[in-house]
Amino acid sequence: MVEESGQQEPLAEHVYDKRVKEYGWVGPEVAFGLAYEYTSPGQTILDVGIGTGLGSVLFQRAGMVVYGLDNSDAMLDICRRKGFASDLQLHDMNKLPYPYDEESLDHAVCIGALQYFENIQPVIEELARIIRESGIFVFTVLDRSPSESAAMVLGPEITDSGSTDTIYRHSTAQISEYLQVCGFESVKSLEFNMFMDREQRRKSPVKTYVAMKRSITHKD
Repeated sequence: MVEESGQQEPLAEHVYDKRVKEYGWVGPEVAFGLAYEYTSPGQTILDVGIGTGLGSVLFQRAGMVVYGLDNSDAMLDICRRKGFASDLQLHDMNKLPYPYDEESLDHAVCIGALQYFENIQPVIEELARIIRESGIFVFTVLDRSPSESAAMVLGPEITDSGSTDTIYRHSTAQISEYLQVCGFESVKSLEFNMFMDREQRRKSPVKTYVAMKRSITHKD
């Protein structure tokens, strides 16, 4: 939308961030609180699926240097206008490898994006390649009990788009296996509820994990 003055109105930022507040989403705050003790000012952090930057702006305010990756240039443009990220890359999370060198960044964060992946192991494995030893990966997933199916179908009343959408839940056992295989150690986790509607009547459990990349012991 363009106003009469010719200046572009930050409508997308307003709508997206306002919707997050309406739904009572606290994932970014939970992730930052859990991960903060493992980070230091001046270190780099990659926000995978950065969106409008809600998952990493708190780290930037704590003195860290934010790198961001997203498949939407509109979302990246919002980040550009907010001015908190040092580097932004247009890239689909499904396409490997990501445009970063091996062990080139200190940490990574992924908030509110992994529920769109039925199998998140490739993402974790790719971030293990990018993160330096002893770096952390903090992320959120929809939690799943052993009796629940992985797929969750959202109806039009939830998606606000007039169509259905499918998202995926991941159990603690699954996450533990993925982290172990990819060279991470889970050091902290916390479960909380995410509301699925503006009225905050329907909720689903979310789990935030902080995983540390294990140091490699070199043998003679």
